[in-house]
Amino acid sequence: MGTGDTGEAAVRPELDRRQAMSLVSDALIAVIPGLQGETLDEQQELYADLGLDSLGLARLLIELEGKLGVQLVDEYLMTIDLEKVADLVALVERAAPPAARLESLRHDPCDDLLSLVDEALRASRRRAEG
Repeated sequence: MGTGDTGEAAVRPELDRRQAMSLVSDALIAVIPGLQGETLDEQQELYADLGLDSLGLARLLIELEGKLGVQLVDEYLMTIDLEKVADLVALVERAAPPAARLESLRHDPCDDLLSLVDEALRASRRRAEG
């Protein structure tokens, strides 16, 4: 999304459509109270069908930035139409950083917990042996 992007790199999807839709769905659910993910469809209009307003859109974009680990550039956002869920999915496909896309989707929070437990056990063994 930066100004240095050219050609294929600027339009190559970084997430597959299903992964991007999942991120968009999670973000919409976080921002729109009572929204059910199972009812989301890419052809739904953000304002007319989902009841999103300008403040909700700002919150949604902040939520997506957090989920993607990127900052969406205001100048770029002003050049695109975000009218339907599909428009958000396309934005997410392009905005996801290549290195982060699979790592963030594959990361299992249980791995962090297991690492902490493993580290605690090793420290306990060292104290017992020493």
